Parts: sequence; C-alpha cells; structure tokens
Amino acid sequence: MTLDTSLTSADCCRVPASPNFKPTSEYVPVGKTLHNVDGYGFDLYVTPESAPKGKAAIIGIYDVFGVHPNPRQVADNLAKATGVTVIFPDVFHGNPWDIRDFPPKDGFEALIKHVTNQAPWEVVGKDIKNTIQWAKTNLGAEKFGIVGFCWGAKQAVKASAEFGNSELVGGALFHQSFTEPSDAETVQMPLCLLPSQGEPDLTEYFGVLKKRFGDVVVHQRFDDMPHGWCGASADFSNPVNRQRTEEAVTVAARFFAQVLPGANKL
Repeated sequence: MTLDTSLTSADCCRVPASPNFKPTSEYVPVGKTLHNVDGYGFDLYVTPESAPKGKAAIIGIYDVFGVHPNPRQVADNLAKATGVTVIFPDVFHGNPWDIRDFPPKDGFEALIKHVTNQAPWEVVGKDIKNTIQWAKTNLGAEKFGIVGFCWGAKQAVKASAEFGNSELVGGALFHQSFTEPSDAETVQMPLCLLPSQGEPDLTEYFGVLKKRFGDVVVHQRFDDMPHGWCGASADFSNPVNRQRTEEAVTVAARFFAQVLPGANKL
C-alpha cells in the first residue's frame, strides 16, 4: 500500500477514541447476519430498514477491525434516518486485525501488512461488486450509496473511482485515512467528508470535489473528536462521543437524501 504521508492520518489505528477503550460493546445490532451469501464467500450484515419499493441501498465498509457492534450501530441509525437498507460485507472474510491486539504489540507496520495482505483492493472491490449484485437480486435495489470508516473510507473512495456515477451515486467518509490529493480528481461521484481530530485538512480536497459536483458535496469537521470516534474504537458510553456520532449520521443522511433516490428527505 502506497501512502501519501502529507495527507495520511497520523492517528489511524494507533490510538483508541477514548482512554476507556474496550474491545467490546454492549450494543445489540437490530439487523441480521447472512453467512456466505450466494456462495460469494463472505458474510453480510443487513439492517431491517428499506426504502420504498427497495430502490436504494447503502453499502458500508468497516475499519481495520472488521465486524464490530459500533459500526453496526451507526449502520442501524443511518438506515433508520434514511429509510434505506444498509449492508456491510465482511471484506476481511473473518480475518480482520484483532482489536484485542490494539495498539499493535508488533507496531503499526504489522497492522498495515496484515490488512494489505488480507484485504487488497482486488478482494474488496470484488466484494463490493458482489454486494451490489446481491442487493439488486434480493432487494430490488437500483442505486447505491457507500459509507466507510477509517481504512474503509479509503476503500469507498476507490469504489467511487472505479465504478461510481452509474449504480454507485454517493459516498460518506467517516474519519477517513490514507487520503491522497489525487483522490479528489479520480472519484466519479459526490462525497460527504466527515474528518476529525488529527486528520488532514481537506479544504482543498473539498474544493476540487465541489468544483466537479457542486453544492451537494459536504465537508464538516469534528475537531473535538479523536480519530475512530464512529468506528470500532469509539466509546458510545461517552455522551459526547455518542452525540457527535449521531450528528455525523444526520449529516450523512442529509447528504444521501440529496444524491440517493429513495432516501428519506430530511
């Protein structure tokens, strides 16, 4: 994985969002997990919400810790706000970075090596395409949004560059990492940028996107929140963390209301 250190979050996966970080959560997701769907070799988490006639769906990409209740809680809330089914494929195929080894005892480089080997873009991109096909077949979905957390946000950007602006029409990036300036030129759909503390200044990045896609592009910083505040390392027992995450979900839902046919108008 080649990184542009000028725009790479220095905090990515290095520190938890709370000093009281625990690798577990008491939240019980309201959706369901489907195993090895259609023989694709990965599991799907599917929220119970659905847009009218099932014409839209949102795909979610976890952070490096993979399946965890925290991003599923965000997915459930986003589905409720938008009225759109949110679907998270397990792009790590059951082998993400173990959140119990966090911070990594062998260093950050070991984490990056594991993630790069386990979930290269060739695998992730194929899984996203297969998830789209599953949703078209099983939900009747025609248009798709995508959300990503940390590393998952980078995968959402890659998806938008490779097959955006046809079936995939918009993406929301929660505390994105591995950001490169060229990304703003290669994406093929509008984005909602939700960076936080310790992450790059995305003003120019936002400017390029706005020039290409207009006022539908969103950029809202959460500088009072540390990296990972919506993902697996968040502490939703902290009322401030929980409130700010709810605000970010609302921002993302309003964005999807503008770009994703079938999403609730807020």
